[in-house]
Amino acid sequence: MNGMFKKFVAATCVLALTSCAALIPKEHLIPKAQLVSTMQKQFPLHWDKGGGLLSITMDVPQLVLLPVPNRVGMNGHFQAHAALVDIEGDFTASSQLRYDPAQRAVFLQAASLDALNLRKGNNFAEMLRPYISRILNDYAAKHPLYRFKPDELVVLGVKVEVDGIVVTADGVMLKLRTMP
Repeated sequence: MNGMFKKFVAATCVLALTSCAALIPKEHLIPKAQLVSTMQKQFPLHWDKGGGLLSITMDVPQLVLLPVPNRVGMNGHFQAHAALVDIEGDFTASSQLRYDPAQRAVFLQAASLDALNLRKGNNFAEMLRPYISRILNDYAAKHPLYRFKPDELVVLGVKVEVDGIVVTADGVMLKLRTMP
């Protein structure tokens, strides 16, 4: 009976561990609305060079999810003032996503200025392109789109880590794996 009881306890423990493993999520969706909310708090962006010699303000962009190239896009408006010239227009940018485990955060990475359309000050498009690209890349490096709370990366006492990022039509899907 004693041997039978030990086998029963061992089987129960295996069953319990197996069912606990099934409760650990393999994915975490960051909904588009949450990403938009984060960006609304981080924008507008202001940049100034030379004490007002050139200043640029970028308004809150519209977030565009691009599942096929697995990127996040932004369509936004900007205003620039250079000496005696006011420049205004729209930009389209896109970016990959990266996860920083030290900060437990998802950031934009390698932001690309895909289009720059000027409404006013048309002769200055190429002059502004490197500055707007720099603003976008500085933003991407410093402002996470999502940051995990410390307790979100532990489920039933098991640590989980982000193993991949997939852009979907509904948001950003983080692929999770358990840590040893």
